[in-house]
Amino acid sequence: MDYSTYLGDKVVDEARDVYVDDSGYIYVTGSTHVNGSKDVFVTKFNVTREVIYHTILTDTSGDDWGHRIVADGDGYAYVVGEINHDGLKVADAFISKIDPSGKEVKRVYIGGSGYDVAKGLAIDYEGNIYVSGYTISTVLNVSELAGGTAIVPGTNPNATPLTDWTYHGGYDAFLARFDQDLNPVNLRYFGGSWDDYCQGIAIDYAGNIYITGYTYSDDFPVTFDAISGDKRGTTDIFLSRFTPDLNCDYSTYLGGSGPDFCYSIISRDSRIYLAGKTNSSDFPLAPNAYQKIRNGSSDGFIMYSMTTQWNTQPTSVGAETTQ
Repeated sequence: MDYSTYLGDKVVDEARDVYVDDSGYIYVTGSTHVNGSKDVFVTKFNVTREVIYHTILTDTSGDDWGHRIVADGDGYAYVVGEINHDGLKVADAFISKIDPSGKEVKRVYIGGSGYDVAKGLAIDYEGNIYVSGYTISTVLNVSELAGGTAIVPGTNPNATPLTDWTYHGGYDAFLARFDQDLNPVNLRYFGGSWDDYCQGIAIDYAGNIYITGYTYSDDFPVTFDAISGDKRGTTDIFLSRFTPDLNCDYSTYLGGSGPDFCYSIISRDSRIYLAGKTNSSDFPLAPNAYQKIRNGSSDGFIMYSMTTQWNTQPTSVGAETTQ
């Protein structure tokens, strides 16, 4: 082990995501207890593992979490998660921009009257910022104040029109695009008539955007060239690809006859990698899979394919049991 440290105060603290930039600086986010409730924190370490800043994003007295964090080439950090409103069973998704000294420059909320949470965050080569998550709100607003006046995406003269402003039912996935100053450019729902939980986002070398998660919907939107056009289990994994304008050009179910869940996605070396949990004894596997039989009631999985070949059977490898 090269390095390990505690990161917390006197009550309950948890780190939920970590990012390392090209210079070796480490960015961490999660939640920390402040005055009886949880607030989002962002901590930055330099290459010698000294703390540059430890910033707490204060809000209401409800519990808040930072779920994902990335940084750009200028040292600005971006964090997404959820802000819960005290006494109400609602939450807003949010994205915050932190400057290199640790000051919060801007915060933007994505939310409506229900529960909204951001679980995915990515920056493309041009500095556009993409946020994904899930929502049960029938109308989503983007604003700089929780519950404040909405900034309607698409009103920016340089913005593209809304792609899909239709709530489909249950929890829907959402996908949003912002510029570097967190001005909204586009926002859309994506999903079927039941619950669809988007867990992550990735961008490939060509600028295509991928989201993944799991769905209970029998009518989740899939394209004609999908690997699987029908849901096989109670929940199936979904993988959907979008253009920078948030138009979907590929979408598929993935999984076996049991409940399957995807929690993580990354893009690297022209491949898209997925990881999660499967309860299926017939989960699609590669001929050279490390583990070809499910050992427990549920096993982990890893799956990958070239970004241009998701319309063919991807490679998948059984991981260790997660009973």
